Amino acid sequence: NNFFKELCENHNDEILSFLRRNVTFEVIPVLNPWGFDHNDRKNANQVDLNRNFPQGFMNITDVESEIYSGTKPFSEKETQILRDFIEENTDAQVILDYHNIWGGYPLFYVYGEKDVTLAKSVFSYLTDKWVKEYPEFPKNRILGLVKPNGNMGMLADYMLSKNLWVLTMETPWCMPDIGKDQYDKPTIKCALEVLVN
Repeated sequence: NNFFKELCENHNDEILSFLRRNVTFEVIPVLNPWGFDHNDRKNANQVDLNRNFPQGFMNITDVESEIYSGTKPFSEKETQILRDFIEENTDAQVILDYHNIWGGYPLFYVYGEKDVTLAKSVFSYLTDKWVKEYPEFPKNRILGLVKPNGNMGMLADYMLSKNLWVLTMETPWCMPDIGKDQYDKPTIKCALEVLVN
């Protein structure tokens, strides 16, 4: 929501201006409305939707597990909707799978060398920017994480099977060192900068 507000209203930022003129965005704002309303990663059936895809599906039958995968791939209405959405948009240039994490610095999950290069470039640029803007940030490290991921029945695994370029990114509820409250102004600003860059 904040990203699109900035995209529409911030006419001074060159990157946002480029995106406005050259990119078509297709958006599913929240895949898991029940989880969003209940602050839970699972849906109303207690399924982790990001483990409910066929590629690498792990048949986790313990409903109490944080990553309970459901009875079978695409068993959930939400993942069926997303599957159909992807099938209708196989010409996409990139699909951004955006998540929140409870803590830590922003991170990219990577699935290939192109992702590693992009993630390192984004975090290197933003670290330089953030260290100048926020003296509280440590000055001896990159302020972002790059982690390998995949083959666990996740959305990204499904998109990769369709030969789509997927970027999975997570930003924290509260930015370390500078954030004071969940989704406070500096946290939102940093998340927007990761997303835009």
